[in-house]
Amino acid sequence: MGNPSVIHFQFAGRTTLRRAGRLIFMALTFAILTMFSATSALAYNLEGPKWSGTPSSGCCAHIGVQYSTAWFTGDQSAMDAAVSAWNGSPANVLLEKRSGALTVDDTYDSGVGWDGITYYGWSGSHFTYAHVYLNYYYTGGYPASVVKGVAAHELGHAIGLAHNGGCVLMTPNTPTRRSCGISGPVGDDVNGVNRLY
Repeated sequence: MGNPSVIHFQFAGRTTLRRAGRLIFMALTFAILTMFSATSALAYNLEGPKWSGTPSSGCCAHIGVQYSTAWFTGDQSAMDAAVSAWNGSPANVLLEKRSGALTVDDTYDSGVGWDGITYYGWSGSHFTYAHVYLNYYYTGGYPASVVKGVAAHELGHAIGLAHNGGCVLMTPNTPTRRSCGISGPVGDDVNGVNRLY
């Protein structure tokens, strides 16, 4: 009598093992190729509105960005860099420093928990205004690339993107963008903008 706690395995012959090995290899190859070739359609989130008077598809929506006349040190440079990051991306928007209903400014407010915020209004499916603010109470202590990320994130809201998780510009918090090394739009952010414009 054998020991009941011992389990005996019966191995298949060489031909069966080779066939099983090939099937496993093919299944793994298929799974890996599927994983890397899959596109993440709708991996972005949209606020709802977009700017009127802009193309419904193709490049590019020309959106005026009106700057405040007074800025804290570093915030205006970061905003300039953020505008350049959007303009240098394949997103179907061109942000132009001129008079417009999209305004950018900064403030110093220790009584709030945000380092950047965007307020906007809309009618129907179009923005009527958007006001982007950086909060120098926080941004004054950040490296320039992090402030640029805050500014680019807020501009993302101002052109129609909502928060999204992961290593994308529109992630809802600065520490995640910072740890991901993101200071401008990445693929999902661009795809969202190109869905709108």
